[in-house]
Amino acid sequence: MPPASNLTNQVVLGDGALPVWVQLKQGSVWRPTITRTDANGVLEDWPAGTTASIVFTDQPPNPAFSVSYAATVTGPNISWALTVSQNAGVPDGCLVQVYLDQSGNGTAPDLWMSGTVTRVS
Repeated sequence: MPPASNLTNQVVLGDGALPVWVQLKQGSVWRPTITRTDANGVLEDWPAGTTASIVFTDQPPNPAFSVSYAATVTGPNISWALTVSQNAGVPDGCLVQVYLDQSGNGTAPDLWMSGTVTRVS
C-alpha cells in the first residue's frame, strides 16, 4: 500500500471517495503533502479559499475516539504536520477520511479520500 504522501490521482469530486492508506510510525512526526497538478503534470494552485482536513475515527471497540486536523493549503500543496504526540494518539486500524472544500464559501466539504491507518515499525 502506498503512503499517503506519495499519492497521485486525478480526482473528480462527487464520484465517491478515493482509497487512501496512511502509514504512521510511532515516535515520528507525520508530514504528508498532496500536490495538485494538471493533466500534463504541471503544478496548479488550489482555488482561493480551499480548505482540507483529515479525520481519524477509531472503529470498535473504541468508536468514541475521533480527532480532526486542518490542513495548510499553500499554492499547489495541501499538507499536514502531526506532532509525535498527535501521531501517538491515532490507533492502528482506525478509519481515516480526508475532506476537501474548494468552494471558498464554507459549505460542507466533500469526502475526498477514505481508508485505514496502519502502524509501521
